[in-house]
Amino acid sequence: MITTAIITEYNPLHNGHKYQIEKAKELTSCDNMIIAMSGNYVQRGEPAIFNKYTRSKWAINAGCDLVMELPTVFSTGSAELFACSAVDLLNKTGIVNYLVFGCEEDSIDKLKEYAQIFTEEPQAYKEALKNYLKDGCSFPKARSLAVAEYTNDSDSSAILNKPNNILAVEYLKALIKSNSSITPIGIKRNDNGYNSSEIAGRFASATATRKLIQAGDTEALKYVVPDFVFKDIKDNSTAITNDNFSDLYFYSLIRENRFDKYSDISKFLSNKLNNEKNNFRDINSFLNQLLTKDETLAHLKRSLLHILLGITEDIVNSAKASGYNQYIFPLAINSGNSILLKSIKSNCQVPFVNKYGDFYKSATTEALRLLEINYKADLLYNQKAGYNIDSRFDDFTLNFKSKIH
Repeated sequence: MITTAIITEYNPLHNGHKYQIEKAKELTSCDNMIIAMSGNYVQRGEPAIFNKYTRSKWAINAGCDLVMELPTVFSTGSAELFACSAVDLLNKTGIVNYLVFGCEEDSIDKLKEYAQIFTEEPQAYKEALKNYLKDGCSFPKARSLAVAEYTNDSDSSAILNKPNNILAVEYLKALIKSNSSITPIGIKRNDNGYNSSEIAGRFASATATRKLIQAGDTEALKYVVPDFVFKDIKDNSTAITNDNFSDLYFYSLIRENRFDKYSDISKFLSNKLNNEKNNFRDINSFLNQLLTKDETLAHLKRSLLHILLGITEDIVNSAKASGYNQYIFPLAINSGNSILLKSIKSNCQVPFVNKYGDFYKSATTEALRLLEINYKADLLYNQKAGYNIDSRFDDFTLNFKSKIH
């Protein structure tokens, strides 16, 4: 039995994603397609535009068999943390043969070379990286310039500045570091790029698709998403943006004066946040106030989201030290594929959780900490979207505090 996996966010699921699923099946001749997906918050440091169950349903409708949630602590992390934890989740199923991902290259050979360099960190590369960081470059820019210098390949920097290539390299790194048996396969993107606002025929990036949704442009939207996605959106699925959370962001900033305990926040950024917070009007204008040539927008968004959700550096470090994922939580399952469920339950290396109330009784402190972050984050999301909390938390909510504190 062959199982292929994709790590994704489906924020939202569009025709490019559907093509990737179909192409992945074709390339691997798999029996099962499983997904590791962000929940209600995504790696760009924002709430997902639609809730995790709606997006999971779309994945099943697009031909997937199982959607597993990547815990919020990991889904809102850096590209490296996101990739390491997602690959770990796939490894812990015990059944994944292939990992398929999008990239901007025809071949992943160069990406594999870069992943090896980043994993081994040769001295000459480390020196170059150190020098570029000293010059004030952001880490992503410094790393791409350092590898270009180390390899004496001027194309390296441009290749490593493309968003999907960055994640692809991190997936490859994670596979190497975990000594994984999973085989990586890259599929070249067929749109104008991850952050592009342009539409190419029936293909548009997630960024462009979100803009169509926010603008209410259903006429253009129907051409770039599958019919089942379009129907849900047209039938008034609640779209969420960072703007919905502006008041919560503001409150999270005024309730304290130091922020460097939170993940991804330096003392410099902490001081800047403290100095600027009284000028807060809304989240997007505040982000623009903070933006500099050496600070990426995605990093700023993640930093502020970590403050809002209470994700500290200690929590992240503890989760990493404990081996990342402590459980597998299914968001959606193809009910017609009972063989897959039997296989994963027989082979997975951590508990496969259907109901939190049953799980908490035997869960480790680290697992409960990840669940607590997820629970509170989902409460905020659901309150802004007007949903009730997941009923599978009912028993869990009464007991997790006494287990953690």
